[in-house]
Amino acid sequence: MATVGIEVVARGDWGLAWRPPGEGYMRRASHALAAEEGLWLVDPIDVDGLDAELASRGTVAGCVLTIDRHARDAQPIAARHGVAVHAHEALGSMRRRGPLTRFTGALGTSGLESIPLPGRGAGRWWRECALRWHDRRVLVVGESVGRAPYFLIGDEVLGLHPLRRTTPPQELAGQAPETLLVGHGDPLTQDAAAALDDLIANGRSRRTFGWRARSALAAWQAR
Repeated sequence: MATVGIEVVARGDWGLAWRPPGEGYMRRASHALAAEEGLWLVDPIDVDGLDAELASRGTVAGCVLTIDRHARDAQPIAARHGVAVHAHEALGSMRRRGPLTRFTGALGTSGLESIPLPGRGAGRWWRECALRWHDRRVLVVGESVGRAPYFLIGDEVLGLHPLRRTTPPQELAGQAPETLLVGHGDPLTQDAAAALDDLIANGRSRRTFGWRARSALAAWQAR
């Protein structure tokens, strides 16, 4: 069921970012990437007014999931637009997520390249795949990094998911995005490359009192 209203939080030549209005703690965000063949909807959340907003940018080419734990509203949105839901093979079986079109490497002819972000150590169960749009210098990370308050420590403008604070995804180092789109929080469009590299290099050392409690809460929210 669609949430009432739509809040567009960013627009650019890359597409748009939106979230449900009044989004609180989780600050969930979704993205429509404007590729040549149409709009790729990344981890989409259904809201009233979404279809009209998308129609102003073009037709929908497909939906993409970036993490195994949730499908958000990808299946009903895809069915409405007559397109498939895509998921990288690195996300595993994803049972009960509905019919999926699996991919490895690039996503069709979109120019979107996949970057698997496997968990390590105690977090080896983590399955996620970021998307890099090299031509536009856009990077989409659904869960490992974000800008919602519970990701951030101190004066960070970009933080690690609490469950990845001890094992930052090294695969994101050196990606040099101009625009970083995250699944929780607003896009980062200023000094995104520097913020990301600093976070991957130093984020583990910034653990402070209370981070374990936030990790536990994040784990509960991710059920």
